[in-house]
Amino acid sequence: MTGAILAGFAVMATGNLLTAAAPWLLAAFAGQALRGLAIPLADSHVTTYLQRTTPPVMLGRVMANVYGGVGVAAAVGYLLGARCWTPPPRAQRS
Repeated sequence: MTGAILAGFAVMATGNLLTAAAPWLLAAFAGQALRGLAIPLADSHVTTYLQRTTPPVMLGRVMANVYGGVGVAAAVGYLLGARCWTPPPRAQRS
């Protein structure tokens, strides 16, 4: 089970790296398609692993913390990305 989880994370990371290194838009689409194919693999295995290893009385709290953490990490990523992005200079009108 953990091997499948790690494989899913590795394929998702590879898709992200290919997207970042893509010289053309089509290559970036291909990288994101690869990542998209790996998301169900990793997500379903993580959910199943948590359901099998967590005591039933704690399952709701554990799932809320895991997926809440994912949401917080996404928000932080957006904020950092916006902070690091510099808009292109505006064209001069004559």
